[in-house]
Amino acid sequence: MLIMESLGRSCIVIILNLLFCGSLLANKVVNTEHYFLSNPPIVGTTIKGQNVRAGGYSGLSFVGIDDVSGNMVFLVHTDRGPTPSPVDLDNDGILERPFALPHLKMSLTKLSLNRESKQLKVIGQQYLKTKNGIPLTGLCNISSKEFNESNVASTDEIPADIEGNLLPFDPFGVDLEGVGIARGSNSYWMVDEYRPSIIEFDFDGTMKRRLVPKGSNPPGIYTGEEKLPAVYAKRRLNRGFEAIAVDNNKVYAFMQSSFVTSAIDEHFIRILEFDSDLNKITGEYFYQLAGGGVDKIADAVSLGNRTFLVLERDSIMSPDAKKLIYKISLDEADNIYTFDLSVKDQIEPPNVISSSLLRSLRIKTVQKLLLVNAVEVGYIFGAQLEGLTLVNSKTIAIINDNGFGLGESFDPQTGLYDNTTTSIEETVLSLIYFQEPLF
Repeated sequence: MLIMESLGRSCIVIILNLLFCGSLLANKVVNTEHYFLSNPPIVGTTIKGQNVRAGGYSGLSFVGIDDVSGNMVFLVHTDRGPTPSPVDLDNDGILERPFALPHLKMSLTKLSLNRESKQLKVIGQQYLKTKNGIPLTGLCNISSKEFNESNVASTDEIPADIEGNLLPFDPFGVDLEGVGIARGSNSYWMVDEYRPSIIEFDFDGTMKRRLVPKGSNPPGIYTGEEKLPAVYAKRRLNRGFEAIAVDNNKVYAFMQSSFVTSAIDEHFIRILEFDSDLNKITGEYFYQLAGGGVDKIADAVSLGNRTFLVLERDSIMSPDAKKLIYKISLDEADNIYTFDLSVKDQIEPPNVISSSLLRSLRIKTVQKLLLVNAVEVGYIFGAQLEGLTLVNSKTIAIINDNGFGLGESFDPQTGLYDNTTTSIEETVLSLIYFQEPLF
């Protein structure tokens, strides 16, 4: 039986009589609570005069309980800002990526949740910047003109504003997709989709290091330290690193999707392990997504001892949608980073990774256990569920990327969003409570 109590713009969904629903009982979910972001502040205005409010959150981390208010505090961040689908804005036969807010400064945002009043609100913002103090933008990094054809996979889309004016590339622009807190070193670790890259920031928002694949820096252009395997530069556009998890000195970066798509794509993605003390890669593992429409990693969080919670998702919002939360372990998986070149050559693009190929090479993948489909416990608020964090041993939190509340209807002729449609999403943070400890 589901009981829903509406409280203004917030609601609590209480899951009772679990014996009536076997899937809930099997996954030991005892309660879920959903909170809507109250009065999100305006973060910018497009050149066509449309206001854009805070949202579009692509990562989530639990900070703790505020000593004074007793409220729960979370850290979130946007990706590169509101960007409609690619379109030929200047009628040159080439698609551009429109940026509705090209000058938006990348930042970390603090959210406060008062469970008693059911209020979720923005309480602070910290801008991210380079070592030289230059604010980070969300603009694309590298034009295809900077590489020869053999490295074209390393390049990005052509950025333009919503009137079709081309924008400059920014070698340090970031499309941020996850955040983890390394409390011992006073650092935030984040990942981005462009190069893709792993980035460390001081607690004041200053970039300490940006790690990119080998071969990512064309002549005269520096995007970061070339510490990552070169194969990661062959990611598909907008399918770079999507999640990050921090376990003491180890940082784990999760690719969003497989490198190569085909009719037989079985959705094997890679998890990369970086030792922040040694400043080098120490591991790499294959992980298989659920499939059946689920073709993306959304977020991850460490449970310690090489175990993690991972959020996988499809791209729809309906009662049949899949927003799957798994518990995974690396212990039984093979570290392919240590394999010799004769094996690595067979598992790199353009080769398609399949179960039969991995069996033939005797490569063991990451083991996983499904905990819950968030949709089945009441999360029906957005197609892009992109944030996951651990609150305590029995509680997790999730949050959606609501596309800044602008919707998908963008008119390239006018440069306007139709934000009056009923499909506009709000930002919703949910707490999911489990009966048994997760670790």
